[in-house]
Amino acid sequence: MCPDVVDLDGGETHDPTVDLWNEWAPRIRQVGHIPAFVLHQGATLDNIPTDAEVLFIGGSTEWKLSAAVWDIVTAVHHDRWVHMGRVNSWRRLETAAAMGCRSVDGTFLTFGPDVNLPRLLGWLKRWEANPMLWGHHPLKRS
Repeated sequence: MCPDVVDLDGGETHDPTVDLWNEWAPRIRQVGHIPAFVLHQGATLDNIPTDAEVLFIGGSTEWKLSAAVWDIVTAVHHDRWVHMGRVNSWRRLETAAAMGCRSVDGTFLTFGPDVNLPRLLGWLKRWEANPMLWGHHPLKRS
C-alpha cells in the first residue's frame, strides 16, 4: 500500500494522498511491487489516479459505506483489484462483496480467535453456499 494521509476526524484527505501517491508509487514499482492507492474522503471516480491498479478502501466507516465509494468501486471493480480494510462482521463482508471488493482484512481473529475463527469460517461457508444472485463472486479470485 502506498503511504496515505489519514484524518481521524473524517476530514478530506484525498488530495494529500494523491501527492504521496505521485511521490511513492514509482518507487514502489521500481522495487517490483504493485502499489495500492488508498481511497479517502474526497475521492471520486474522476480524481483517482488512473495508474492505480489496486484500490484500498480506507477512511472512516461512514466513508467506506458512502455512495461515493460505492460509485467508484462498482465502476472499476472489473478492471482493478479493490480491497476493503476493517471488515470485522458478516454484514461488512457481505457489503464489501456486494460492492465488488475482491479482498478484505480485519482484526476479527485477533480478539478471541478460538471463538472467532469458527465464526469467520461459518461466514465463508455461508458465502460459498449463497453467492450473489447475479453470479458475481468478487471475493473469489477468477
